[in-house]
Parts: sequence; structure tokens; C-alpha cells
Amino acid sequence: MNHLITEVSKIENLLKTSAVKTITMYRMNFDGKRAYVTTEPFNVYSGLTGALSAATFKGNIESKRIGKWRDKMIASLGGQEAQEGYLQTLADFGTLTHSALVTIKNEGKLDWALEQDQAYAYFENSAKENGIIPNTGVIRSQVFDYCKAIAAILQFCYDNVTEIYAIESMCKSDELMIATPIDFCASIKTKEGDVKMSVNLKTSSQIGNHHREQVSVEKYLWNQTYPDFQMDKTAVLRNKDWSLKKGIPTYEFEVLDKETENKFLTNALDRLRICKADQNSTYYNFKSEVQLFTGITKLGEAPKIETKTLEALFKESQNIEQLSLANTNENN
Repeated sequence: MNHLITEVSKIENLLKTSAVKTITMYRMNFDGKRAYVTTEPFNVYSGLTGALSAATFKGNIESKRIGKWRDKMIASLGGQEAQEGYLQTLADFGTLTHSALVTIKNEGKLDWALEQDQAYAYFENSAKENGIIPNTGVIRSQVFDYCKAIAAILQFCYDNVTEIYAIESMCKSDELMIATPIDFCASIKTKEGDVKMSVNLKTSSQIGNHHREQVSVEKYLWNQTYPDFQMDKTAVLRNKDWSLKKGIPTYEFEVLDKETENKFLTNALDRLRICKADQNSTYYNFKSEVQLFTGITKLGEAPKIETKTLEALFKESQNIEQLSLANTNENN
């Protein structure tokens, strides 16, 4: 087994029936970098977040603020010794949220006993996978925060959503070789009537310019991928730390106006194109071939080194994943 490709997962619209036919891609970590793959034809795309980071001048005050917020969250939930592992579970928070959003769309309600059981098992397993000894107090805090977050999403859907078209669905740009999943696309009530929007779910303490830039590019990528099912606007949805005494979940929902969206999009696209064209700083730096030692070498023999393509390595990772899944099912 090679260790260049890890954490391979299939990404497709979580809704079984939808008004838009979305593409299927695979998310993976390749040599420490986030990438997305199409299989027919085989193409590798950089993740949007990594591409924007590579094309951003360092020392961005927004990045520093986010770092401070994460450190504060870590300290309150388990101490600095769990920093790396907790950040991974924080990144995985979206997986649970997307699942809850599907339930809200399909059933119009949330069963808190079920949500808490699923979240507890998820966070416990995530801790183990990240090398952390599960701590009941920390996990219970994570579960409670998760429930507060999806309660706010439930309230948001009741207040604003007419229809949800896609949840965690892929979009891409073949020019920029960038891909990203969109949290959800929906028809949102406005004073002017229902408007199709791409929406990004955030867990941060406030909405910043890096969020506005991200959603501007997300809408651009979506409309590039689905010209027959265009989004008219883009938005950021953030659950607030709402008061338990009042009992009504609150959220912040910011829809970008056309001028703001165009400003962030134009700036981002210019930087991304310059960055991709610069061989020394490009975000698109996935090796097409790698060399690996292979077979068994005895004393006095020369070791065998095999050159493998990224496509071959990806197919191997898929075979290993399917074999592992088959073994798990057999043991169960």
C-alpha cells in the first residue's frame, strides 16, 4: 500500500432526487494536499480553499483572527495538547451538518435523541482516528455545540427556504483546475421573490472577507459547471451562539450584493490565474508520476524502483478501500 493517497471519499449530491443532475467526484489527500478527482476522464483538481490560500499574500489579518478563534475553541474544549486532532474534528463538523440538512429537507424535523447519538459516535470515532483518547466531557461539548448549530439551520430553513436543490454537490473549473463541494443550493425567499442561491455554512464567530471571497468563487464554479441550472446569488450562513433562555435559535445570513460579489470574484480570479501560471508558486502542483520501491530485495540485490502514474495510484487506493469495506461487512 502506498501512503501518497489517503482519505479517499466519494462526493455527490446527498439528495436522492433533485432538479439538477450533479457530477460525482472523489476527494482525496495526495502527498499532503487536498485534491478532487474525476474518473472518466481522469483529472485531478486542486481544492478551492488550498488554491485561494496559495494565491493569498501571507500575513492576512483575517487568517490570524481565525487562528485565534480556533485556539480559543480548542482551549475551552480540551486543551492545547489536542489541537491538531481537534482541528480535524472541527473540519469534519460539516459532514454531520450536511446529514442533518438532508433530514430537514426530507422530513421537515430533527429527532434530537437520534442526532445526539449519531454525533456522539461520530466525534468519538473522529477522536480515535486522530490519535486522541476520547474524553466524554469534550465529546459532550462537541455534541451540544453541534445540536445548537443544526437547530439554527432548522430555524433558518423554516424562515427562508422554499426548496433545496443540492447538498454537498461538486462543481469545478477546467480552466483553473479547481473543484469544491457546495454546502447547499436552494431557493431562498427575498423581498423580490424566490431566488436561487449557493450557500456556504460556517462555524466561525463572524463572517469575514475571506468567506465572501470563497462564496463568490463557489458560485462562479457552480455556474461554470451547471450552465443550465444557474445560481443567481451567493450567501454565507452562520449559526450564532444563541441564548438558551430565549430558546429561539438564531443565525446570521449574509447575501452578497452584485457589486460586492463581483469585486471579490474579480480579485480572486486574477490572483488564481497568476498563481497557477507561476511554476514556483502554483497551487496546481500534483505530480503526474511518482517513484516507489517495490517487491522484496535480498542481500546483494539491487532494489527495484517502479514509476507509477497518479491515476494508477488512485485506482489502487480505490481497490484497497473496497477490499477494506468488504472485509468490514464480512466481519459484521
